Amino acid sequence: NKSVLWYSHDMSVVTVDGNGVLHGINPGKTVVTVSTADGKHTDKCMVTVNKAVVPVSSVTFPVSPVTLEVGDQMTLGYEVSPADATWSSVEWSSSDSSIAFVKDGEVTGLAVGTATITVSLDGVKGSCEVRVVEDEVSVEGVSLDRREATVNIGGTFQLEATVKPSDATDKSVVWTTSDSRIAVVSDGTVTALTEGTATITVMTIDGGFSDTCSLTVVDNTVHVTGVKLDKTYASFALGDTLVLAATVEPSDATDKTVFWTTSNSGIALVDNGTVTGVATGSAVITVTTTDGSFSAQCNVDVLPSVIHVTGVKLDKTSMTLTTGDVVNLKATVDPSEASDRSVRWSTSDSTIVKVVDGTVQAITAGTATVTVTTVDGGFIDSCRITVESPSAGGDNTLLYIAIGAVAVIGIVAAALVMRRMSA
Repeated sequence: NKSVLWYSHDMSVVTVDGNGVLHGINPGKTVVTVSTADGKHTDKCMVTVNKAVVPVSSVTFPVSPVTLEVGDQMTLGYEVSPADATWSSVEWSSSDSSIAFVKDGEVTGLAVGTATITVSLDGVKGSCEVRVVEDEVSVEGVSLDRREATVNIGGTFQLEATVKPSDATDKSVVWTTSDSRIAVVSDGTVTALTEGTATITVMTIDGGFSDTCSLTVVDNTVHVTGVKLDKTYASFALGDTLVLAATVEPSDATDKTVFWTTSNSGIALVDNGTVTGVATGSAVITVTTTDGSFSAQCNVDVLPSVIHVTGVKLDKTSMTLTTGDVVNLKATVDPSEASDRSVRWSTSDSTIVKVVDGTVQAITAGTATVTVTTVDGGFIDSCRITVESPSAGGDNTLLYIAIGAVAVIGIVAAALVMRRMSA
């Protein structure tokens, strides 16, 4: 029977399993014993458990910079992360030993100036700025530039603190508020949060002097009563944009900010009132006031893309007509596939020339210009028309001959009638 039993005299330091495998629990020393099954034979081993090595990840100084007078000494404290880190070496150095000398963390101020003290733990470094000054000038007081202030909800203002004397060594101050629900303060900048009163306090670090400002926060907000859009319905072509204008009421509302949403981002997107079509279809654009109390909507239809007109041209640029003539002008709109090829016709003088849908009628002698304008884009072309009266010679003679012939025929016809009646 070669079985053995294992035993640790202090299991808080080390444990041992049935195969003699040791497990270090905590730093320390203890004895591990092995015995034969019959208990007649034993042997022992002294076991030492060392502390686990945890490397340093960072070294920081909780206070930096620090101020030191010439001739004074100060021991610098530092913090190591992680808290259970271990290290084997500590080295201190100064960027300028003529100003600040360091040994084992104790700094001695030698001359006025600034030096950087560095500590290195197994190569991981941390630094602290040391300012060496002449004999310290103590603070004698602090005052604010205003003792009372009234501000609207959401408003801010700056408080200025003056530390006395002006050459005090440490002029640092701390700002506090008596009620952070009413107002908060940071580096003297006060922000009003809600209606009420609070006290803003400034306090010096050196000497504990302080001064206060009594703050009253009022609600002078002009609340929004509604919002309207300039359109409740609009349509535009895919690829084009639509601009919607929102009007917040009343006009002197304190916060006129609004935000925009679309009911279908696959059809139309909206950015600060500018609507862009993504695909053909319908969507609802909504504008809402900041507090969400009021909103307005516009129904939009995104239509197929529009092919815009690029020009128009008449088949004639000038012509001469006679009073009473009627001719047709032909207008060609480019491109031929333009979405809207409709045009408008006009005349510079309707007493000389009239025009309807390209049909020109000469009215009286003179000169006029007929113009065609596209509805889409405003492109134009024109034709100069000169209207002349009928010529005075041959045409009137023929007229007189015709009248005379009619008269003769009438006389002959009358004579025949009289003859028949006599018979």
